[in-house]
Amino acid sequence: MRTKSISFFWGAILILAGAYFLARNVGYFSNIPDGVWKFIFAGASLLFFTTWLVNGTQNWGWLFPACITAGLSMTILMGEIGNFGSVTGTPILFSIAIPFFVAYLFDRKKNLWALIPAWVLSVISLITLLADRVNGNWIGTLVLYSIGLPFLVVYLMDRKNWWALIPAGVMAMIGTFPLLGTILTGVYMDIAVMLLWAIPFLVVFFWSKNNWWALIPAGVFMSIALLITLLKLKVVVENDQSGIPSAIIMAGIGLTFGLLWLMRSIRPTSWAKYPALGLFAAAILAFFTGDRFKLFWPMVLIIVGVVMLSSYFLRKPKKQQDEIQPPLEENKQ
Repeated sequence: MRTKSISFFWGAILILAGAYFLARNVGYFSNIPDGVWKFIFAGASLLFFTTWLVNGTQNWGWLFPACITAGLSMTILMGEIGNFGSVTGTPILFSIAIPFFVAYLFDRKKNLWALIPAWVLSVISLITLLADRVNGNWIGTLVLYSIGLPFLVVYLMDRKNWWALIPAGVMAMIGTFPLLGTILTGVYMDIAVMLLWAIPFLVVFFWSKNNWWALIPAGVFMSIALLITLLKLKVVVENDQSGIPSAIIMAGIGLTFGLLWLMRSIRPTSWAKYPALGLFAAAILAFFTGDRFKLFWPMVLIIVGVVMLSSYFLRKPKKQQDEIQPPLEENKQ
């Protein structure tokens, strides 16, 4: 009953949010002051925290939207009082780290892995405080070394976890590349960074068939690198009316899921055809509709909300289903 109520509540919220953004994109509600958004995000955060408490604190996944919306509200407030620059990114980055810390505290043995993303995001959020005062190349090196350090600690704690040396070594290697910023500048550096982020995920993916998930972030980074390259070569021209850049990104990520689906015989990825088809369809839609594509994604929110509400009203109570089904002994007779 509690799960059904949550589905009903958030289904209604998604419909209202989708309707608002759809109306805003066609010209309505365009005069809402920007300062109001800090209250909107703060209210959304409160609703997410309430849902987390009602649904059970062990379901710590609800903390992601709760903390992120709180971080967005704080960022807007910082901008209003005159804080600009990289420091404004600190609340959002640290808000993503909080749920991982909570997950670890709930089950320290089972969720030991959560310390890795928690550590990485915490370090990055602290680095944003120094980004305006320290050379960017050194910042990049520090970020990458910080990502590799937890993996090295995992290996040192238990030498059986030899796999942890792979991401640790890769991060240490990649950490030297931001120093090449004095040689590679501008777009070329952006392309190199995206590809370098993809490499460790590819290594993890090919290391074991159980690491199929690593292909997804690798595909995202390579898709971004491809788009940057095409923009640099003037093959694609970015403007407000073109949907081609969005189409390239979505097609690239869709291809990633398509590759996972092709590997379904050796990996548990038969489900990947659904996001692949959805992303390819969205890429085609973005390509042909261009700037009008911004009118479609709010409609997706509405559709998802309608589906959730429909499942709430159409789902029969468990007791009623048991009464309808004949007893097992009578069925045998």
